[in-house]
Amino acid sequence: MLTAGTVGLLAAFLALVYVWCRYTYDYWKRNKIPYMTPLPLIGNMEVLFKRTNSFFLYLSDVYKDAKMSNAAAVGIYVLNKPALVLREPELIKSVLIKEFPKFANRSGGSDPHNDPLGSNNLFFIRNPQWK
Repeated sequence: MLTAGTVGLLAAFLALVYVWCRYTYDYWKRNKIPYMTPLPLIGNMEVLFKRTNSFFLYLSDVYKDAKMSNAAAVGIYVLNKPALVLREPELIKSVLIKEFPKFANRSGGSDPHNDPLGSNNLFFIRNPQWK
């Protein structure tokens, strides 16, 4: 049987998880960026957990989403981390060319031993190797 103390601790833990989720998943809202509505704990990665789509096909769907057609960038959540999908060509050019040193260490990538071509891709290469 559960005691009152155990129930209280469980309720407090669930309340903390709820508050943490609300704060974490309000990042794009607080920064006034259009975003895809996330699910608690998994963000926008439902397609990966259900194995209905790959991550890159999901990003393509976000890019083509009719509700976001006027947005220069769209916010998503990779589990609990905010990520930005750029849609406007000038913004993409700015990130990949003009401001490249500031954005050089992107998340993602691949294992250099199993995928040397993918790991040396300019989108995923890390400092100082990209220089």
